Amino acid sequence: MSMFFHHDLYDFWFRSRGVWVSKLVKVTVGLLDEQELLAISQIHQLSEAEFGVKMAWNYVTKDESGQMSWCVDANQPNLVFTNKSLTGDTPRILDYQMIGVNKLVIKFGKLEETFYLENDNKRLRELRQEGKLIRRLWEEKLSV
Repeated sequence: MSMFFHHDLYDFWFRSRGVWVSKLVKVTVGLLDEQELLAISQIHQLSEAEFGVKMAWNYVTKDESGQMSWCVDANQPNLVFTNKSLTGDTPRILDYQMIGVNKLVIKFGKLEETFYLENDNKRLRELRQEGKLIRRLWEEKLSV
């Protein structure tokens, strides 16, 4: 069991490490190393960055890919600090909420993304805009 302030979030992403695939997209999830963590904590001037996550995605249906990293700080409950936004290079601060140990909701502006781990190898992602469901995606983890 991790001793982080954000321990539920850490456990969620620790279990989520790996490559997730669906008909739409392939997503690679990993934890940040110390240098990567330091880089984001400097952008946001954080004093107690605990851990961070990096995601890279490649769309199956179109020639498009991207990546994003974020971290959490022990003094900042329910916030994640990103290295950029989904649409540009501006670092962002997003709200997060854990619902139990298997469900994570991240909010950014009018958008909200829910991650639900059915188990360590299967998850559901839902994207909502102002509460209205706009995308629902089941993903399976590739065995390592």
